[in-house]
Amino acid sequence: AKAAPESPTTASSGPSEHYSDRHLEVAEQNEERLRHKQRELERRDLLKLGWSIQAERRRAVRKEVQSARQLERRMAQEQEVKLRRQLEEQQMAEEAEQRLAQEQRRRLCMKQEEEMEEKRDKERKEEREQTEEEEKKEEAGKEGDEPK
Repeated sequence: AKAAPESPTTASSGPSEHYSDRHLEVAEQNEERLRHKQRELERRDLLKLGWSIQAERRRAVRKEVQSARQLERRMAQEQEVKLRRQLEEQQMAEEAEQRLAQEQRRRLCMKQEEEMEEKRDKERKEEREQTEEEEKKEEAGKEGDEPK
């Protein structure tokens, strides 16, 4: 009886052992697939996080560039206004200098005209006096020529 055919426990243990080994193998494969999927999901999440961080950085850089450009424009406008004011002040100063120089030239011309007029008056007066003297001499000479 020692060499009895397989007992029901041993007979059932064969296929059930096979079933449990197969079950364990499938379970391990499923676990491995789940771990792989989890890693893939984590990798995707990290990629998405990286992309969102990059997008946020790009937005921050764009905003910074935009602010810098606005600052440059404002500074350029302020500089332009400052230069325009300086130019206007310079033009006003030049116009004032031109008016002053013109007034000085006008006064100089008037003074020269007055001096010329005085000189002509003096010359006329001298001519008149000389003419009167000559006339007096002529008259005195005629009186002296008259018979006595």
